[in-house]
Amino acid sequence: HAGARCAIKIFRKELVDKDWMRRRFDQEVLALGQINHPNVVRIYGSGTLPGDTLYLAMEFIDGATLRELLEAGRLDSREVASYLRQVGRALAEIHVHGICHRDLKPENLMIRSDASPGQELVLIDFSIAIVKDPDETLHGLSRAAGTIYYMAPEQVIGYADPSTDIYSLAKILIEILTGERLSTLLPDASMDL
Repeated sequence: HAGARCAIKIFRKELVDKDWMRRRFDQEVLALGQINHPNVVRIYGSGTLPGDTLYLAMEFIDGATLRELLEAGRLDSREVASYLRQVGRALAEIHVHGICHRDLKPENLMIRSDASPGQELVLIDFSIAIVKDPDETLHGLSRAAGTIYYMAPEQVIGYADPSTDIYSLAKILIEILTGERLSTLLPDASMDL
C-alpha cells in the first residue's frame, strides 16, 4: 500500500535456527495473507533483506495494547463486552481459515486510538501461528510455543486447535474482569506447564 504507514517486523536470525525461523516466517506470511478482517492485522508485504534477514511489512496500529489499558485501570462492562466480541470475531475468522494463533495475550491485542465502531481491537503477532495445510505434522503438532500465563495445557507438546485460542481468551477475560491473572487467583489450580 503506497504511502500507507506500516510496521516492519524483522526476524532476528541469530535467535533461532535458520530452518525453523524460515518456517515461522512463512507461516506468518501465509496466515496473514489469507485474512481480510477489521479485527486482524493486515499484511502489506514481506521479503528478505541483505544478509538473509527476513522482514514482514504490516498495518501500523496506532494505539495501545490491551495490557496497557489494563495497567491504566479497570475497563467498564461495555468496553469489556465490545473487546470480547471483537476478539471472538477475529478468532472466528482465523479459525475458519484453519489458523490457530497460539499466543493470545493482552500484549497481542491492540486497541486503535482512532477507533470507529466495530474496528477498535486488532489481533496482532502471528509469528507462532499454526496454519493447517497438507505439510503440517500429524494433528498440528509443532514446537511448544506460547506465553506461559495464557497457554493451554496441550501447547506444552506443541499441539493447537481452535479451542487452544479459546482457552487463552478465557484466561484473558478472567484477568480483565478481576484485574488478576488466573495463576494468582487460583495458584493451586494452576498447572506447571
